[in-house]
Amino acid sequence: MTENSYHPAIVNEGITLCFDTNAIYGKRTALNFLIGIRDYFPNRRLIIPAWVIAERLRQLMVEYGSGFQFSKVRYFLEGLKKHKIEIVAFDIDVVFREEEIISDWLKVVGQFEDKEWDWAKRPLPKIRKDQPCAQRCRTGDHIVYAIALRHSALLVTKDDPLLNQVLKDGTYPGAIHAEELERFIGYHIE
Repeated sequence: MTENSYHPAIVNEGITLCFDTNAIYGKRTALNFLIGIRDYFPNRRLIIPAWVIAERLRQLMVEYGSGFQFSKVRYFLEGLKKHKIEIVAFDIDVVFREEEIISDWLKVVGQFEDKEWDWAKRPLPKIRKDQPCAQRCRTGDHIVYAIALRHSALLVTKDDPLLNQVLKDGTYPGAIHAEELERFIGYHIE
């Protein structure tokens, strides 16, 4: 896409936006970014998989150890509720949508390239040293992608391997890089 063109699903407010962990966390303040999206799209459905919240909690606990304060997370969760940003579960509706025999979950796992699991054939101590957990097992990506599919949502991510896989799969509405959404709504990191 050119610098001034955008993913067509951005302008379709009937398409839900689903946010991956790295799309809403990082250098920006997650809640401010999501509020900026809500302000731009006051009636659009915005969802965050519960997995994303759990993963961020795990990251914060590792980062802050005994200094971790759940009150900061409570403020974030209350802000989501106030701005009508839904937290959605990885539940039976994701695993077995209606009467389908093959689940969304297994479809997503099957779509990821085999290289995602190559680590199983190598010595585990070397793997643990060379690759962080997220690079060895991309279960979180599978879950977030399955949830986006279940809700027919445009997946917003900063994870290039996940973005490339979704684009390669050709699923609709697909995925976009978080920075593309930021440019579209005019959000600037302070």
